[in-house]
This record gives sequence, C-alpha cells and structure tokens, in this order.
Amino acid sequence: MACASIGLTKSSSQSSAGQIHDVRHNTSISKDALLRELVSADFVLLGEVHDNPEHHQMQLEVLRSLVAQGRMRALAMEQFDREFQPAIDAALAQAGMSADAVADAGGFDRKGWSWPFYAPLVATAVDARLSIVAINLSRQRAREIARLGFAALGPGVAEALALERHWTAAQQAIQMREIDEGHCGKMPSSAMPRMVDVQRARDATMADALLRQ
Repeated sequence: MACASIGLTKSSSQSSAGQIHDVRHNTSISKDALLRELVSADFVLLGEVHDNPEHHQMQLEVLRSLVAQGRMRALAMEQFDREFQPAIDAALAQAGMSADAVADAGGFDRKGWSWPFYAPLVATAVDARLSIVAINLSRQRAREIARLGFAALGPGVAEALALERHWTAAQQAIQMREIDEGHCGKMPSSAMPRMVDVQRARDATMADALLRQ
C-alpha cells in the first residue's frame, strides 16, 4: 500500500515561494514530476496552510490531474464530521447536486473554514461523481473522549480501530511531546493523557474511513 503526501513551501523569499519539496529526498521537484509520482499512490494526502490560496490551488490541480487519469475513487475531507456521512451520501445521490448543497448536507462550518477555498475541490468531486467521505472526529465526540476515554466511541469501536492494541510507552511519550509543543508548553500535564487519546481517536477514525474506500 502506497501513500503520498505533498507540501508547498510558504516563504517570503522570492526564490523559494511556491516550490514543491520532496521530503524523502530533501529536494525540490517540478509539478509535472509530482503529478507523475502520485499516480501510483493508493492514498494522496493533501495538507495546506488553511488561509494560503497557493496551497489550495495546488490541491485543486492535483485532484483534477488524478481525476483526469482515472485514479480517483473518493475525496476524503476533514472538514466534514463522520456523523454527516449519510447526509452527504444522500445529497450526492440526487441529480444536479451542487457543491454548496453538499456542503450544507455535510454541515460544513463556513465560519471556521473558508468555503471559497474548498468549494472547487467539492465541485470537482461532484462533477466526477466521486464519493465524498467525511473523516473527521466531531468536536463533541472529542470532548466526550477527553472526559471518558475511548469508551465514548461506543461499544467495540475502540477495539475495531485497534486503539487498545499496538501502542507503546515510547509512542505515548512522542505523542505527548508533540501535543505539548503544539500548545507552546501551556497544556497542563494532567490533561495530556486524555489529549493523546483524542488525537489517537481522531487519527484512527480518519485512517479507518480511508481504508473503507
């Protein structure tokens, strides 16, 4: 199983702005070379600085390229919570469905996310008749996990997601350090274990949704 991710450098330097960086080989690559490489991947993970229009434009170019080559089955988005999947599926099943209607069905947070950046991605998926997959763990469910642990996911879910297995003390320490650094050292140490649970549950939920495709 192959997985590819891409990143655009964000820099005030005229010489580096807009370059595509291959982190495996620590070098810059051309857009054409990137698109050729992505064709062989089972999953293509596209991240962005959320308010950077250049990043969003590159995402759109990648998506359209993969669609044109017949390599896309689904567009998975963290902007949609898992609970909205049935509503998204129902919306996509209707003739003449628009990207805006899909966003409404999926509970897209237009205040938290800038819809004009994401609308072209959803429109491309709608036009290509791709599945649109909600992969995010909802904020409400995250709060419940922070309070109750993995039991908040429901009976058997933690086991199905392998959350109770294959986790070491070393991995726990790494995740705690990442969360601490991400919160500038301001997170109380007493809250850290539950924060790790939330992050693990979110990651596992996303991975499970992708694998189901």
